[in-house]
Amino acid sequence: MELKLGLNLPAIQDKRDIKLKSILVPAKLPPLPESFWVDTDVGGVVDERMFSNDQYGDCVIADQAHFIFRLEKFEQGKQIDITDKEVIDEYFRQSGGRDTGLYMHSATKEWRTHGLIAGEKPYTIHAFVKANTADMTELKYCIYLLRGFSAGVMIFQKDIDQFNAGMPWSLTESNGNYLGGHAIYVNAYDSILPSQEIVMMKENRVVEYFPSEWDCIVVPDQVESLTYKDRGDYGCCMTWGKTQAFTWDWWKARAQEAYAIVDEKNKWMGANSPLDVEAMEKQLQEVTGETPNNSVCPLCKIVRKMLA
Repeated sequence: MELKLGLNLPAIQDKRDIKLKSILVPAKLPPLPESFWVDTDVGGVVDERMFSNDQYGDCVIADQAHFIFRLEKFEQGKQIDITDKEVIDEYFRQSGGRDTGLYMHSATKEWRTHGLIAGEKPYTIHAFVKANTADMTELKYCIYLLRGFSAGVMIFQKDIDQFNAGMPWSLTESNGNYLGGHAIYVNAYDSILPSQEIVMMKENRVVEYFPSEWDCIVVPDQVESLTYKDRGDYGCCMTWGKTQAFTWDWWKARAQEAYAIVDEKNKWMGANSPLDVEAMEKQLQEVTGETPNNSVCPLCKIVRKMLA
């Protein structure tokens, strides 16, 4: 199976971006659980979708589709359907009909204003905030509080080899050739997640998913019988139709950008909210020129049209 890349690098740097740290309220942040998986929290998501990322470099839009599955499952209580055609159509709309890849920053702005069509309905987001790729605690709060984050990473040949072998992404002495940028949706940390391991458990086989750091000896149908050796700290993402684990050392070496999504601001309003909605709204208004009721002033419309 061919795996396509489609994230344009270097990442766009915009000093106007809302920083996650600027809207978090440290004194009101809940303690981080040792392990968290968005899919479990939202009530289970069935997602083994490639979204044609083996044919086109549409990984940036595929990342958004994986994200929307979880956001809407939490909000609506059901999993919506997103077709490959809807993902491809949006990809080519933004790329001008060419299979050239996309910039994550630009595509995330489009997600906020234009939305991604699913079942002929556009799904937009309220705001996106930039996360610090070097701050593991901040990234874990993205997963725990905001149901994950979109990330842009560099991919080398060794990463493709590890993915095809069913191994987590980890650093080795040789990376092989640099292949390009790739967009992933990060939705878990410090968990043993891939469905293939559940199958192996039922077959009473020794699971060695993290060969040197996390060995699991399993009794059939007894998940609680897992035993761990030197449990490490891992993240997990959705990419190319699979759940892919990675070490945070790998992340630090590969990550180029990360964006958390605020899908519904009303959820975070209140005196005890760990998100400062007022600060976020003020920054959002400064960046977009939109008034609090989300209408755009006539002058801003003219300026946007001139810039376009």
